[in-house]
Amino acid sequence: MEGGKQYDVALVTTIARSNERVPPFASLDIEAYCRSKGVRAAIIDEKSEIGRPITEEVWKAMFRRIAERIERSDARIVGLGCFTPEAPEVLQTCRLLKRRLPGLRLVVGGIHPTIKPDDFIFPDSPVDAVVIGEGERTFAELAIALRDGRPLDEIRGIAFLKDGRMRETPRMPVMHDLDEIPPRDFSLIDMEFYCKPQMDLIRPLYLSTYYIFTTRGCPSVCTFCVSKNLFKKNEALLGMARVRSIGAVVDEIELLKRKYRIDAFMIADETFTLGKKRVFEFCDELERRRLGMVWACQTKANLLTEEMVAAMAKAGCIQLEFGVEAGSQEMLNRMKKGVRIDQIRNCFAWSKKHGIRTFANFMFNCPGETEKDVEDTLRLAEELDADTYSFGILTPFPGTDLHDERRIDLPMEEYYLYNIAKLALTDRRFIFATHGHNLEELTNGTNARLNPLRRRISYLWDPRYLRAILRSRRKTDYLVGAILPLKKFMIKVWREVTGRRAKVSRARIDYLKITDV
Repeated sequence: MEGGKQYDVALVTTIARSNERVPPFASLDIEAYCRSKGVRAAIIDEKSEIGRPITEEVWKAMFRRIAERIERSDARIVGLGCFTPEAPEVLQTCRLLKRRLPGLRLVVGGIHPTIKPDDFIFPDSPVDAVVIGEGERTFAELAIALRDGRPLDEIRGIAFLKDGRMRETPRMPVMHDLDEIPPRDFSLIDMEFYCKPQMDLIRPLYLSTYYIFTTRGCPSVCTFCVSKNLFKKNEALLGMARVRSIGAVVDEIELLKRKYRIDAFMIADETFTLGKKRVFEFCDELERRRLGMVWACQTKANLLTEEMVAAMAKAGCIQLEFGVEAGSQEMLNRMKKGVRIDQIRNCFAWSKKHGIRTFANFMFNCPGETEKDVEDTLRLAEELDADTYSFGILTPFPGTDLHDERRIDLPMEEYYLYNIAKLALTDRRFIFATHGHNLEELTNGTNARLNPLRRRISYLWDPRYLRAILRSRRKTDYLVGAILPLKKFMIKVWREVTGRRAKVSRARIDYLKITDV
């Protein structure tokens, strides 16, 4: 039995995520809600070395460990989350689990199953049910039904096979009060693994940082984002975001600092600054509790005022991350960003004035993107003078308007292309720009040019960053862990000096063909 306990449910993290420091938030929330309903859930979150490539042999070994933990847990119901590139892995994981542990009931949920439940529900599929939409209420009710042998027709928000065809039940009403979910039990995962200093949250600051969510949903209607379409069958939720109470959010931050010794947090809401009053309340509560932490958040230029920037700076905000996307107003309009160029300029000016670092995200390969659009984007990027830039290549994930408009319909064996956009660019289905640039070279070259050495290390002499390190109870972790970022840093310097680029691995696992584990 897992940890000497008997469980009803095992919530499993995909092996593809084992070398990343992104905690299994969905599993933590589902476990908390299940616990409040009398359903005992184990979280199986196997981890490997950060950044280590997952070869087929590594994957098989980790699968065996996961299967053994499920068996020890005594759980007969297993839940797995799934993003689009993970669909082949999740499907084959379910096949292999059913073969090894006959009698398991397997449930898949997450963004991709919500958008395409038919990828998992078909004759002879190993998946017993798909959770559509938010998972807490639906999964808890489904687990109780499976445990007690009740008909699945009674459960809202699922898809399952009935009479040889997929049946989709009416949607489960969503939680308008997110405090209905009990506090997360962080002891169920390896918090030392997640709280060690890293550079991937408040990029590129090397800090012990943890993700914080204060809202769900986003009122924006961007054509490249799936968020607004997750609830397209529930009109009441379109353009809506729901919030956690400020007290509950800051309680969680305080717990993470006290018990797990984090030095910073990243608010990972799609857009933190949705409500001006709420931002001020959050900043006031941080100051009232005197936590003395630095933090960052994601925001949009049309949802920010100078007054808000000033309040956040006073409360310890060290970086604002903006989805600028493009420097052409026509392109922004085509994306339905709802943002004007002058608003973007103002936000970066306010941030600089009040001493908050800026992270500017841009994308190439937008539909109809011309040579002039590229020039406008590069011109605006240089004008903004951000502290850090990230230029990516637009990828049309299932569920986005762009994916539907272009009628992209890849077979599952090609889903890996969604995860490595740069390698997919030899496929005309993924090219939306009209100019003749090599998108990979354009992206790599722009990232290198606008992120010179002086920008990448500028945070090292930021007094707020230095104070965070000096106050930290993880000084040993910083000293020991600095070897890896120092190594990465030296490799980047060597590449700049020599003009050599990092090799892109084209190796991948064909999960659908793995049978011998």
